[in-house]
Amino acid sequence: MKKRNLSFLLLVLISMPYLNSQCKPPGSDICEKVPVLCSLDDFNGYTCANTTENNPTACLPCQGTGAPHNSSWWGFVTDGGRKSFTIKFSNCFNPSGGIVAGVQFGVVGLCDCSEPVFCEKNCVASGGSVTVSGDFIPCKTYYFWIDGCSGDVCNFTISTGGSKPDTLLSLGNIVSSIPNPICKGCCSDFSVELPTNGCLPEYVGHLMVKTLLKL
Repeated sequence: MKKRNLSFLLLVLISMPYLNSQCKPPGSDICEKVPVLCSLDDFNGYTCANTTENNPTACLPCQGTGAPHNSSWWGFVTDGGRKSFTIKFSNCFNPSGGIVAGVQFGVVGLCDCSEPVFCEKNCVASGGSVTVSGDFIPCKTYYFWIDGCSGDVCNFTISTGGSKPDTLLSLGNIVSSIPNPICKGCCSDFSVELPTNGCLPEYVGHLMVKTLLKL
């Protein structure tokens, strides 16, 4: 009888609706380390679950409502314009045994929670779907977060509308008042021609340090 009960318990644990292990790519605990999807179209059909870990990093309160508990983050870029998200939730539960309240979610343009695109402040309960929309800048990186109300965990699937794969153009001409190479000692007084498809480029600077070894 004990063996039968143990087998049943293992079967229940294995079949519990955790989708974290199926998330590709998995979410991040903090915005600055998110996996960035190459297109919003890559988010279409994405299925996952927010983390069970206590990780209060989401952009809450949302319009004065809500507090972060267990947050998950992803990044993405778009071809710009008006886009819609439909997020379907199911199998919500509260790890601490509390009453199931659901999740809150949103999209921001920067990891400091500024440049909000949308924020769903009403907790989505144990099941259903919510559709939201917002305006996006071409090629800019945006950050999607989802957080459990009172620590709830839910499976979710994302569907996107008005999205298509981005077209990344080659880097434009580098213009400088100083003869090339422009990065010799100090990078200054130069610019890069913007792409013609409206993309907002993001540039990352690198500092090269020369170390002399004394033998």
